[in-house]
Amino acid sequence: MNAPAPRNFHRMLFTALALLPLAGCTPRVRGPIEPREDTHPWPQIMLDSRELARRIAVRQPIVERDPAGLLFVTVPVRGTTRRQMTIEYRSTFYDRNHTPIFQSTWFPRTLTPLTQDTIKANSTSDRAEDFQIDIREAR
Repeated sequence: MNAPAPRNFHRMLFTALALLPLAGCTPRVRGPIEPREDTHPWPQIMLDSRELARRIAVRQPIVERDPAGLLFVTVPVRGTTRRQMTIEYRSTFYDRNHTPIFQSTWFPRTLTPLTQDTIKANSTSDRAEDFQIDIREAR
């Protein structure tokens, strides 16, 4: 004995048949994916992880310009753990339009536990107006 088809089956069949002509339509072109705007100010010191932020303390950078116009940056940094740790840092210098004009390679620095140390960097051009120091755990 065959049971009668449920009412929902008939509705689904009718809906599918009604939508069948639309299946052959050309797909719509989606718009481009746009990024979110970063509303935070451009930081001069960047850490690569929150874990590193818990393990080191960084003071305000000291910025000086020599007679030739080169920018010299000194960043006081201190490991806040009881273990020695090695970090790596690199510097990027920007012109007045915030266009990068020089980026260094990564340099290692071993931090003695609970002891103040410094990271130093200098520009290679007198066009440098701003800088960024990136710090990460050694790899």
